[in-house]
Amino acid sequence: MKIIILIVFLMLLLSSCGSINIQKEDYHIFDYNNQTNFYYNNGEMYADNIGRLSYIDFDSMNTTYICPKPNCPHTDSEICSSYGMSILTIAIDDRIYYFNPNPHYDRNGEFIEETEVYSASIDGTGRIKEGIIDGQSIIGGYAIYGDGKLYFGDTRKLDNGKSELYIRSYDYQSKSVSEYGSMLESYAVDVKFCGESNGEIYLMLSYQTEEIIWGEDTEIDYEYVKSISHFDYKKLNTETGEVSVWSIPESISSANNMDVYALVKDGYIVYSDSKDTLVVTPEGEEYFFNGYDACNISILNGMVIPYLNSGENRAIDLKHGKLVTVNLKEENISWAYVCGYHEEKYVLRYIDPVKWYEYKKVDLEVIE
Repeated sequence: MKIIILIVFLMLLLSSCGSINIQKEDYHIFDYNNQTNFYYNNGEMYADNIGRLSYIDFDSMNTTYICPKPNCPHTDSEICSSYGMSILTIAIDDRIYYFNPNPHYDRNGEFIEETEVYSASIDGTGRIKEGIIDGQSIIGGYAIYGDGKLYFGDTRKLDNGKSELYIRSYDYQSKSVSEYGSMLESYAVDVKFCGESNGEIYLMLSYQTEEIIWGEDTEIDYEYVKSISHFDYKKLNTETGEVSVWSIPESISSANNMDVYALVKDGYIVYSDSKDTLVVTPEGEEYFFNGYDACNISILNGMVIPYLNSGENRAIDLKHGKLVTVNLKEENISWAYVCGYHEEKYVLRYIDPVKWYEYKKVDLEVIE
């Protein structure tokens, strides 16, 4: 009964007359740690460690599997509809969209790389193949969604042993694929999407200048790997498709001569090199925080909040450009990501050894 009530509730919240209704919204970043976590109707859809898709309602903090079958134990992937929707899952109107890699050989024995795009009803049933992404059967761990499109990287192996990195997008309304040219040619190329601001998506492109042949007996020389690993920074204009250089401020790029990570949200750009942090406001003001690591953060409710542990944690008050202490009074919480702010409370997501993801809505005491 609980899941039926939830599905009816979700359907009432949505409105659709057969066509996709794309709303202007915040851009949502997928990464290796959050491949399916997608904010949706005051809650979040997520997949557990065996691929079952669930929904947690931030109002009630109740969780349910995306499955309408009464008394379903949710243990059989052939029966339960919560399975099979765990790759880059997005909810638009009253449909759930997800990717399904489909590499195969055709009738002539030629190997075909492709990814199918499927949609399903809000309860996981009624699945339809919506489109195909040709030439790619591996979608990387990073992607970004916004304004009806999913942007992702495409790595292509070259004859010289190097790889070439392209950025592509899938439009859920027109079911079309766009490509924005070659971003990088080197070894071990990858892209991290850092966010969007003023119609530009910020890209952090990683690569290595030498090839490493990995095997079971490979001894890892971390200093050597670090010496050949580098980043390029670029911006993609979502209207024109043009790519430009993203210039990292000198104050952070030269602070420790280390690689700089960034998160872009709400007009702010938060840079960090694992030792220091620079915040650039929408007005262009800069605030430098010596000794503060902001490589693993969320930006919510006007604050830069790190992954939290029980007790006192350091955060940044963006409005006033200063460090503050936030006190998490709940015990036995470690490395919790702040995934939402709802009803004046913060929603934490962290790994539970039994349940996989655990969510908790908490108060954070801010100490000036």
